Amino acid sequence: MFDRPGDGRDLQQAVLIGVVLAGAFLLFAKAGPKYLMVLVVAIIAAAAVELFTVLRRAGYHPATLLGIASAVTLPLAAYWKGESAYPVVLFLTAVFGLLWYLVGAGGDDSPVLGISSTMFVVGYVAVLGSFAALILTLPDGIGVLYGALLTTVAYDVGAFFVGRSLGTRPMSSASPNKTLEGLAGGWILAVLVAVVIVGFIAPWSNSGVSLLDKVLFGLVAALAATLGDLSESVIKRDLGVKDMGTLLPGHGGILDRFDALLFVLPATYYAALILIF
Repeated sequence: MFDRPGDGRDLQQAVLIGVVLAGAFLLFAKAGPKYLMVLVVAIIAAAAVELFTVLRRAGYHPATLLGIASAVTLPLAAYWKGESAYPVVLFLTAVFGLLWYLVGAGGDDSPVLGISSTMFVVGYVAVLGSFAALILTLPDGIGVLYGALLTTVAYDVGAFFVGRSLGTRPMSSASPNKTLEGLAGGWILAVLVAVVIVGFIAPWSNSGVSLLDKVLFGLVAALAATLGDLSESVIKRDLGVKDMGTLLPGHGGILDRFDALLFVLPATYYAALILIF
């Protein structure tokens, strides 16, 4: 998300891609959680492939096939077995990562750097992304997931348009295109959407969820989105890339579109457990 003018983004193209993504989500959501899991797994796998590709271009040599297998397995296991799936899949990934280099599959690559970069992708993309699967195991899980998506989109939209029109003060040296004005716009719109829109979607609309609860959820989602946004900026700055990919015209890559959501998903899952269930 680039908040200041002159970033070279095609706004019309970005909006069109956003509408297509929203349509795909609505289509799968209407079919049910199991079908929506197909979309979740596809996005996580694509994001993992994207980050592995960037890492390899930067000189790292992760165990890509193992990492992709883990990125596909983790959300499926989380949907099947819940939170207990995490330690099992991560344990197997670590063990097979060591075996990968022990049997020579990694060639002359450094085992420490290879395993570290593999686990980084699995932890960043698969672990955080798999919270979408955990959310779908909850009662009215699709409604809970709507909460994560709508607040994240609101944060992105608010930060972009406010930052583009009013932004003058950079928010962080790690991402100078993002501004404090954009940050404020993103937070305000995220909270408004949490109250005015998400608050009328089950289970957020349950009588036990107060107005204060909805405001708190909006604030938590906005904070998580900010951290996710800035975290990807730090990673891209370290790897020396502007975008993680080119799959989504007007947005960049999969990770460029879903960076904030990766952090909002676990925040939403635990917020729902505390505030609703």
